[in-house]
Amino acid sequence: MSTISLCVVTRDHAPHLPRCIESVQPYVDEVIVLDSGMLNGAGEWAAQAGARMIAYQWNGNAAEARTRAARAAQSDWVLMMDATETLAPG
Repeated sequence: MSTISLCVVTRDHAPHLPRCIESVQPYVDEVIVLDSGMLNGAGEWAAQAGARMIAYQWNGNAAEARTRAARAAQSDWVLMMDATETLAPG
């Protein structure tokens, strides 16, 4: 059976992160959050929810950040989402 990793790259959208992760938790095997400067304690919440946190120094290159997150994934498939996105039920 195939496995799925969720990768989220976030910086200033940390308050949205819990909703994003909660929307996909039933469907993914792994959650990776690339932290490029989160505020408001969302990083701590993500870690408590079982997400693997990766620190990243933001350099203005979103493609590089997404590639770094995807390379950390250990599943067969990678679902890449922004922290402001949620997966619709069903």
